[in-house]
Amino acid sequence: MAESRLHADYDDRYNTYILKRDELLREEWDTEVGDRRDETRFVPRVKISRWGDGLFEFGVPSGLQGSGDTVTHDREAIVWERGIYKAKFYDWPDDPDDTQGRGSFEWEFILASIPPRNSFTLDLRKANVEMLYQAALTAQEIADGVIRPERVVGSYAIYHASKRDHEVGKTNYSVGKIGHLYRPKVTDNLGDTIWGEWNTDAQTSGELTLTVDAAWLAAAAYPVTIDPTFGFSDIPLTTQGSGNGTLAYGNSNATYQHTASSGDTVTLLSVYCVRAFGTPSGNAAVYDVSGSDPNNLLVQGTFTPPTSTPDWADTAALSTAMVASTVYTVAWLSATNSDWTIYFDTGGTNESSRDTADVTFTLNDPWTEDVSANSQRFGMYATYTVSSTRRIMVVS
Repeated sequence: MAESRLHADYDDRYNTYILKRDELLREEWDTEVGDRRDETRFVPRVKISRWGDGLFEFGVPSGLQGSGDTVTHDREAIVWERGIYKAKFYDWPDDPDDTQGRGSFEWEFILASIPPRNSFTLDLRKANVEMLYQAALTAQEIADGVIRPERVVGSYAIYHASKRDHEVGKTNYSVGKIGHLYRPKVTDNLGDTIWGEWNTDAQTSGELTLTVDAAWLAAAAYPVTIDPTFGFSDIPLTTQGSGNGTLAYGNSNATYQHTASSGDTVTLLSVYCVRAFGTPSGNAAVYDVSGSDPNNLLVQGTFTPPTSTPDWADTAALSTAMVASTVYTVAWLSATNSDWTIYFDTGGTNESSRDTADVTFTLNDPWTEDVSANSQRFGMYATYTVSSTRRIMVVS
């Protein structure tokens, strides 16, 4: 990249390149290439944060850095190089797989020749985030019509650890998602490709390891490019059908449930979805909680899924008071015999509860659990106001 173009897109200081915000698309994200904690040199890493304290950063393994490092500008990229290793960092606003128009940030890790190892533990730092591994779908999930895009299989959905709030008149955190670290694609000089693999336990181990099949690397034409991509998408990326009125799901993760105070009032329910066929509608509801699962129905509203492009679908405005000291959660159900698609990321082992006991077009009251300990973190949240402060209850 020419100096003038680079400095037009980045603030360059302290051996760190700070990507200027797009006020329309990424006003809540900060992106830096480098590390301002070490002003003496350029550190090949990218740091992405949202809402001030949700931090995710990763880069070239520290063991590969050292004397002889160089940093240059190559067209639209910041390029680090040492020995057989090269790293290129650049913004990708036109990522064709991004449905929200926010784009992605690219880090290409390039091998000039066959490396002495096929696994790299990256320089990972994180704060106030959850890294949720998105495993390959099971045979049953595939048979049930669940769809997980190819580059989402083996990826990480990254959520803020606590900010899942929308205070009316303040920031709408919706489901609290910071972004998505996709599965890395690996391409050799002849165009042959293979998927790289992340370790599955980055959240608990604090380590992010990238592995490429050793036999593939031995036979590859060099240079080889490994392409981890961070997407600024803040919605879930796996889909399932609504079940034509035969499935209902409610949040069972106590972290995302709300203990009401006097004056708390539900004002809106929102679901991320899209029409599949027919003229569908959905029900979204608030339940009180028994244990960690939905129990008694408080209020519900109907929403209409978007016709062709996935988006947030809202119920009509609500105004229902909650009972002080009572815990509440959110649920959804298809309200017609026309299917629509809801979005989710895989979370923990007790994200949601399923109710299939006579729920055809009607949410049960009380909730009758059919299957517990589901892992879907659905794209759904509920807005409410409180008497002294204003915040939101969220299910994701």
